[in-house]
Amino acid sequence: SDPNKLLTKGKEGITVALLPTEKNQFAPNGLPGLKVGNRHDPLGTAFMNGTVQAEGMFVPMSCVIGGEERTGFGWNMLMECLGEGRGISLPASGVAISRKAVLAVGGYARVRKQFKVPIAAMEGIQEKLAI
Repeated sequence: SDPNKLLTKGKEGITVALLPTEKNQFAPNGLPGLKVGNRHDPLGTAFMNGTVQAEGMFVPMSCVIGGEERTGFGWNMLMECLGEGRGISLPASGVAISRKAVLAVGGYARVRKQFKVPIAAMEGIQEKLAI
């Protein structure tokens, strides 16, 4: 919220900001009151997905994505990013999973023997594993 009525553009609502965890050119004094929780790493994803807490913290306008004009548009920005990200990450995940499956099945076919011969040497298995 904007209790001191500092905003002259944009609107009240959810706002997206990049919050530095240490002093930098956008927040020369850092952001006292900001607490970043531990990251959890489901499925080896490389992004910040831990908790972020703040108490009595002032966020400078230089940290707000899109500046003052985009304050209050955080929900719209989130939905747009999710739509774009899912269009890229879901197909890429499917390709990665299928590659891992091919590697695992290929390794198993070289180890598994039938009639004292690795099943990877059998024509029917080779046909199924051809990529």
